[in-house]
Amino acid sequence: MLRYLVCAAALVFAAHAPVHAQAADTAAMLELVPLSGAPIRIGAAEWARLPRDTVQAADAGGANHGPIRGAYAGVAVRALLTRMGVPAGPAVRGEVLRFYVVAEASDGYRVIFSVAELDPGISDSSVIVADARDGQPLSAQEGPLRLMSTRDKRPGRWVRNLTRLSVHRTP
Repeated sequence: MLRYLVCAAALVFAAHAPVHAQAADTAAMLELVPLSGAPIRIGAAEWARLPRDTVQAADAGGANHGPIRGAYAGVAVRALLTRMGVPAGPAVRGEVLRFYVVAEASDGYRVIFSVAELDPGISDSSVIVADARDGQPLSAQEGPLRLMSTRDKRPGRWVRNLTRLSVHRTP
């Protein structure tokens, strides 16, 4: 009887292992939508290969709205724009200055950034999609991905549970 229970438990764990791996990959999914409209889905494996960036930031989400200070690590939004084919550096002029990025959370919260303010050739802002704070994955409340604009005076454009970045052109 004991052998039967051990075998049954092993089968249950084995059967659910792929589901957990798939769920973890889906949880770290970020959809990128370039001007062409053809979505690019970044899963956990590709996310791990992207260039990493770290910023120091203080989030007012602590106890009694006190600051939570830490080193947030992730991928610069500019690197994701490059992945979407958005010009960078000296090419950010003319028509490109009409481009903007919409960052969207799983709950529908949306914010906008101009492509110019995300380009280091024009602006000193540090905007990243963070996946870790102080070397630990972000909490379920913050992540798994969180867009952070560290030069903003208030974190109104910080997006918890980020799911999508899309590029648009003003009319």
